[in-house]
Amino acid sequence: MRIVKVLWDEQFSGDRQLAFKDVEREPRLLSLLGWSDAQAMRWLDWMAYKGLVQIDRYTGDAVLLRLRETGKVVDALYSELV
Repeated sequence: MRIVKVLWDEQFSGDRQLAFKDVEREPRLLSLLGWSDAQAMRWLDWMAYKGLVQIDRYTGDAVLLRLRETGKVVDALYSELV
């Protein structure tokens, strides 16, 4: 899933923590996926449940802390498709 690699590794390479609105806005993630805000939040919750990211919503906006490297994230995403 190249989109995951591009979004985090290439566009935000030095950041282990990102505001989801930055990931959503800059590469237009939700438009690209055709998802609503609610669908994106369910996806973030799933990623947190799987231990891929930690989500801080205390500021009102979701802030993501990366817990796994790209390969582990991609493996987890593909494992749900099978």
